[in-house]
Amino acid sequence: MTNHPTIWALKIQPGGAKKGTDPYEFCKTQDPPIIGMGWGISKDFESAEEALKQHHTCDNTDQWGNVKFPIRAMLKKASIGDFVWVNEGSEYALCRIKSDWKQAPSSVTEKEDWIRHDIRNYRLADWRLVEPKFVPGYVKRYFSAPRIPTMARPDDGKNEPAKEYAHILFENDPDSIDEVVDISMLSTKIKETSTERFFNILDPVETEDLVIDYLQSEGWHVVKSSTSKGQAGIECVLRRVDETPETAYVQVKSGKKTINVDEYLNLASTSTVYLHQRHPPDTSSPDGITWIKPEKLKSYLRRNTGYIPDHTLLKLNVAL
Repeated sequence: MTNHPTIWALKIQPGGAKKGTDPYEFCKTQDPPIIGMGWGISKDFESAEEALKQHHTCDNTDQWGNVKFPIRAMLKKASIGDFVWVNEGSEYALCRIKSDWKQAPSSVTEKEDWIRHDIRNYRLADWRLVEPKFVPGYVKRYFSAPRIPTMARPDDGKNEPAKEYAHILFENDPDSIDEVVDISMLSTKIKETSTERFFNILDPVETEDLVIDYLQSEGWHVVKSSTSKGQAGIECVLRRVDETPETAYVQVKSGKKTINVDEYLNLASTSTVYLHQRHPPDTSSPDGITWIKPEKLKSYLRRNTGYIPDHTLLKLNVAL
């Protein structure tokens, strides 16, 4: 079992499932529960290595000639102890892998039901249902995308705060959050925490939420239709009216990522551009471009702790 679990996302909707079946429920209600996918092969194999060779022979490969990543993830890459987010409709579950790769049972009576649901490869896994309000933003975004891979590693699940939060959700009952989190005490914790540590806890989505919330406190209003990533390099468009209407644009980077200020000079000639990154820009910001300092955001959040979404409250309360 790994001491640094990987976070995966799995959509249990194999294409070969028969009409009227529910592969998600099939996996959840097995005794013991499992996580699984399709891509069956005609033989039973003792090892994942042998099965992967067969998948290659069966042309279950990508454009580079490798066995498709979801198959490799289920058979080999995922480890015992890893966390796997799964979703069906409005229901989310966080699963922890308990076994190495397995194939559908070879018994004729058992195998028929597995084939109908197209669950051919699986892992034993413990399931924890998680209320949507506690599901991290990056997980919701992953599953709401128009096209998602069967199994992959969400980018925003690769950092340590995301892993820590997944562990907390799995081991504890998040329903007690209103009783556990003391807003005043958490505000004090934020004040006493270094800016670097504070932002190391927040994932990219939470950092973006904080920046936009801060700007709304400055009188800006979010143009909802602009949040769909329709414009490259912009998180959203903002509007504000003082004496005349104003427009602003926002770009946010978390971690060590930096922003090329020159790319925003045209926008800054007619509007305000707000940029946030961990460290000052490499060059001084020209007129129309404002760097929102991490210290300012942390101070704002300390004074307005109650605006933090529930899952971020829980994460900060435990991590600080």
